[in-house]
Amino acid sequence: MNENTEQYSEDQLSFANKYSLSSDDFWEHHGNLIIKHNAVMKIAEKEHIRFRPVEKNYSSNEHVVALLVEGDRYDEDGEIVESAWAFGESSPANCVNPYLWCMAEKRGKDRVTLQLLGGYWHNIMSDVEADEFRQQANSDSFSSPVRNGQATDKQISFIKGLLDKHTVDGDEEVAINTLIDDGLTKQKAGDIITNLQSLPTRS
Repeated sequence: MNENTEQYSEDQLSFANKYSLSSDDFWEHHGNLIIKHNAVMKIAEKEHIRFRPVEKNYSSNEHVVALLVEGDRYDEDGEIVESAWAFGESSPANCVNPYLWCMAEKRGKDRVTLQLLGGYWHNIMSDVEADEFRQQANSDSFSSPVRNGQATDKQISFIKGLLDKHTVDGDEEVAINTLIDDGLTKQKAGDIITNLQSLPTRS
């Protein structure tokens, strides 16, 4: 990762270079490198990390998905050398798309992978771990006054720019534009921004 690296620590650059990652595989927030899900999965494959089948939803709330994700890292001989587990959670409060099970599984897999590879020690976190960053984005990045909790013009403009830049499923793009037309809240705008930033950029 050779471009725009001044703000990254030596450890962060070492982690990125080890896996041949570019700036397109990350976004930055308050000194943290936020790695995109697709990049985490590429690393997991390279490091021979395999995930066990997800068996059930541990949430007692019908509107919340909480999945236990377990993964193992194998050596060249096919022997397990390290294991880790993590919960992945998803709900309408922290996920803009309706595929809650899928998002929860992604979050769990990213957490397990970064645990096994020491990504957290390099201050590198997964973009699907959006809760903390979403709250900070709402309060820091878009701090202009908002009446009745409505999204700012800056947020709407930023979302439209992300829709142009990132590869978005057609149905999801229609849903986002419908939300914008119907009157987007500041909180939901933050959810959408975080989700769009996790998607691959258009080629």
